[in-house]
Amino acid sequence: MLMPSPFRSRTAHRYLHTLDALLLSFLLVDITFTQASAIHTVPITNLPSTSSPPTPDVRPRKLHGRFLHITDIHPDEYYKPGSAVSQFCHRNKPKSDPDRAGKYGVGFSECDSPLALANLTLEYLRDEWADNIDFVICAHDNDNQLPRTPAAIYQMNRLIANQMRETFPNIPIVPSIGNNDIWPHNVMSPGPNGITNEYINIWRSFIPFSSYQVFQHGGYFAKEVIPDHVVVISLNTMYWYDANKAVGGCDSHTQNDPGNLQFDWLDVQLNLYRERGMQVILMGHVPPTPGNYFPDCHFRYGQLAIRYQDTIIGHFFGHMNVDHFFWLDVHDLNMEPTEPDPIFRSYKVALHEDLRDDISNLPKRLHSDDYIVVNVAPSIIPAYLPSFRIFQYNITDYMGAKVTDDQVYTLESWDALRVPEEEEEGDDEEDWDLEEGDDEMVVLLEERKHPRPQFARSAYIDRQLGSNDVETTGKRRHHHRHPEMPDCSKPENKEKYACRPWGPRHANSTSPSRQNGLWSLLGYAQYYLPDIDRLKHEDSLEGKERKKSVQEAKRMKKPPKFKLEYVTFDIDALRPPPNMTNITAMTMTPELEALRKKQRHWIPPVPKHLLPRSLRQVNRTRSKFTPYEMEDLTIPNWIALARRLGKSKKMWKRFLGFMYMGLDVEDDSNLVDDFGVQVEEIGVVDGRRPQLVFDGQGAF
Repeated sequence: MLMPSPFRSRTAHRYLHTLDALLLSFLLVDITFTQASAIHTVPITNLPSTSSPPTPDVRPRKLHGRFLHITDIHPDEYYKPGSAVSQFCHRNKPKSDPDRAGKYGVGFSECDSPLALANLTLEYLRDEWADNIDFVICAHDNDNQLPRTPAAIYQMNRLIANQMRETFPNIPIVPSIGNNDIWPHNVMSPGPNGITNEYINIWRSFIPFSSYQVFQHGGYFAKEVIPDHVVVISLNTMYWYDANKAVGGCDSHTQNDPGNLQFDWLDVQLNLYRERGMQVILMGHVPPTPGNYFPDCHFRYGQLAIRYQDTIIGHFFGHMNVDHFFWLDVHDLNMEPTEPDPIFRSYKVALHEDLRDDISNLPKRLHSDDYIVVNVAPSIIPAYLPSFRIFQYNITDYMGAKVTDDQVYTLESWDALRVPEEEEEGDDEEDWDLEEGDDEMVVLLEERKHPRPQFARSAYIDRQLGSNDVETTGKRRHHHRHPEMPDCSKPENKEKYACRPWGPRHANSTSPSRQNGLWSLLGYAQYYLPDIDRLKHEDSLEGKERKKSVQEAKRMKKPPKFKLEYVTFDIDALRPPPNMTNITAMTMTPELEALRKKQRHWIPPVPKHLLPRSLRQVNRTRSKFTPYEMEDLTIPNWIALARRLGKSKKMWKRFLGFMYMGLDVEDDSNLVDDFGVQVEEIGVVDGRRPQLVFDGQGAF
C-alpha cells in the first residue's frame, strides 16, 4: 500500500519541525511493523511474547447496529465482604462502623469493585449482550484505594483483559489507558516506556499488529471495528490530563511534547479516514473539559473535533463516574486558553452546577457547525451504582450482512413474541401508572431517592482533605471559559494556538453527526445495578437483622440483577413501526415509503426480554424509562435537549436524578466546605477528619 504523505495536513506540517517528530509522523499512518521499524531509529523492546494470545482473526459477523460502552471497572482483589465501609472495605475495624461491605460492593461509597462485581457484570454481558453487539469500547481504570506496585496493576489488568476476551469472543474490543492503570497514578512519561511495553503484552489481542510501534511510543491506536466503514481511535488522555506533571501540557513551543505528538498523529489519522470516506469514534478515559485538560491540550482537542465534525460521529469518555454530556464550541477555541489564577483555581463548584451554567448561557441562535457533543458514561465501580451503556447506531443503508437479513419484525409479531418465564421472575421494575393530575416528577424522584451515603464519591470532591496547597493546586472548573482573543499582531503571540491558522474545517449538515443517516448514533440504553448491597454480608449482622437477611437471601437466592435505568429513545422507537405490507403502489407516498423502509429495517434498541414489563406493551404511550424522548443523538438533538433542560425545572431535576442515580443534591450548595466536601456527611473519625485520597478530579 502506498504510504500517504503526513504533510497533506497543513496543521501537522506546522508542528513537525524536528527530525524526531518527522520520523514519528511516518509512523502515524497505519503501516506494517516491518515498514515502521525500517524508518524509525528507536529500538523496539519487550514486544509481546509468543505465549500471549494472538490477535484473533475476527470473522465477519452480521451487524446488529449496537455497541457497548463500559468504563471504570476498578477491580479490587483486597475487597473484603463484611468489612468496614469507612476503611474502603478492606478491614473489619472499627467494629462500631455500622456500614458493612456487601458481597457485590457498596453503592454510593468510596469502596472499589470486588472481583465478584466484575465477574457478575461480565457474566451478565456475556449472557445477554455478547451476541447482540458489534464491538466494545472500554475506558479502563484500576483500583486506587490501596498502594499498588506496577506489577500488581498490570496483573489485575491482565485478568480483566482475559475476562473481556472470554466474554466477547470474535468481537472487536477497544480499551484505553486510565489514570489508575499506571503507577504513580496520573503520571505517565513520554514513551517508549515500561507502561506502553507492558500494555502491548496485555492488550495484544485488542491492538492491531500494525499499530504496535505507534502504541509503544504513545499508548494510543486506531482499530477498524467495521472494516472500511467505522474506526475507533483509542486516545491516551494521560498526555493531556493536567494531573500528569511528567509532560509539557501541549505547550505550543514544545513540538515533541507527547501531547502535541498525539494530536499531530490524530490530525493525520482523521484526514486519512476522511479521505477513505470512513466515520470515526473517538474514545478515551479522561473527558476533554477545561477542568481536566491542560489549557493548550483542551484547545487542540476542541480544534480537531470541530475541524473534523463531518468525520467524527461521537466522543466517548469515562473517569468522572457520573452520567452526563457536555459540548465544546468554537467560541472557546477562537480565543486564547489561559491558566486560571490561584484564586479561580481554588473555587469549588459541583459538576452539575457547571453544566447548568453552560446550559443557561447557550446562545439563543447558534450554528451546528460550531459544536460537538461529548458523552461521559457512569462507571462500573459503585461510586453511585454500577452502570453501562448499549448504544444503537444506524445501519439501515449498510450493504453488508446484518441481522435484518434474517429477521424482520412487525408490530404484530413483536407483540406476540413471548418472553421466557425466567425473565419474568424478579422483573419488579414498576412504571408510571399516573392518575390525572399526578406530578410525574414527584413520582420519579420519590421512586429514585436514595439515602445520602456517609462518603459520597462525587464530582464535588477533588482534593485530599487537609492538604496545605489547595490555593495553588486546586482544580479548575469544567464550564466554558470564553476568554478574550489575544492580540495576534504582537510578535510574542504569533505562536499561540489562537493566532495560528486553523486549517480546513470539514462540516456538513448531512454528515452522520448532524443528520440521521448511515452510522449515525440513534440512542442508548443505560443499565444499572440498583440492588447491589441489598444483602449485607451476614457475618457483619446480629440477631434479628441477621435472621432477616438470611431469610431474604433464601427468598431471592439469585445475585442482584442489572436492570434498565432509562433510554434516550422515544417510546415508539422501542417497538416496530406499524405494518405497511398492505400499502399498494397506488397509495404509496414518499412519507409512506420511508416508513415502510424503517419497518423493514427496524432493529430493537433493546431485546424484548431485557425491557421492563411495561415497555413490552405495544400500546404504552408514556414511561419513566423514556425521559428524554430523543429522535437520535445527532448534534442538533443534543442541543435541543440542552435547551429543554434549561427551560424546565422538572426536566433538570429528572436529569440530576439520573446523573447522581437518585442521590438528593438539591441542597448541596449549602453543604460544601472550602475543600468541596459535604460537611454534614463526612463526620469525624477518632477525633479527626478521615484522610480520603482522590485523584484530583472527583474520579477514582
